[in-house]
Amino acid sequence: MQVGHRAPAIESVAHALQPSAEMFRTPVSAFDPEMAASYLPGKPAASVSAILRRFHDSGVAPYRQAVSNFLEADRASRGNIMLGHGVDGFLRSLHPLISWEPPVLEVSNGSDRTVLIDDRGLLFSPSLFYFDRPDVFAPHNDEASPPVLVYTPPITVEAANRLWNRDEHKERALAALVGRTRSKLLGALSGSSTTTELGRRLGVSAASVSQHTGVLREAGLITTHRRQNTVRHSLTPLGVALVNRLETAGRPGATNAGPATTPTTQPQNDLVKAS
Repeated sequence: MQVGHRAPAIESVAHALQPSAEMFRTPVSAFDPEMAASYLPGKPAASVSAILRRFHDSGVAPYRQAVSNFLEADRASRGNIMLGHGVDGFLRSLHPLISWEPPVLEVSNGSDRTVLIDDRGLLFSPSLFYFDRPDVFAPHNDEASPPVLVYTPPITVEAANRLWNRDEHKERALAALVGRTRSKLLGALSGSSTTTELGRRLGVSAASVSQHTGVLREAGLITTHRRQNTVRHSLTPLGVALVNRLETAGRPGATNAGPATTPTTQPQNDLVKAS
């Protein structure tokens, strides 16, 4: 990431800027740097906006699709956990520093705050930029909106390399992306599936599926998320586009499923305690 002579100014703003709930629940398309500048009293709004735009252009925009794919995979995984293990299982899966002992959700991040969760609920937001520890943010002058719990999804060295080293392996991976089995595998991923499920559908061994998913993952066509002993694979937007092209003649009027939404829960009168 190259930010040039603005690096000291960006670092100064990063240290001074206090995150808020609005920053994590505002869609990227609707985000206005002027809003962030309002949280930095004493600094000229125009200057802060220019700095934030410079950082976005250098540190966010080039990696936006890869980051979006990674976070969507995490949301899908959390959704599956909630379906299989309920709210308790979902809350306990979030982060090693987050513990759930009803009715208290404790975030061990060094602060000493307690947030009451009422009928507004609690919004969960995965983030790769607020990465050092999970935290809870209350709305800024907006009592009707829910607080936001921000956590960092688990990330391996391999996944980090795919996120931040753009196109490093793409040519090699795409050159290897040939053959009927991989096309069938992509077509079988209408939703997230485990290695075993894919092997059963395709009539091949789990080892063969792992080999093919490795190539597809390197090519940016699928994402893979591991939780304990289970590995789940999902199509990326690029993978969805390729599957649509592979389908003969296409299907006029067909639409793809929208992006996964951030999980929310609405426990009544529970507590989120940051300690």
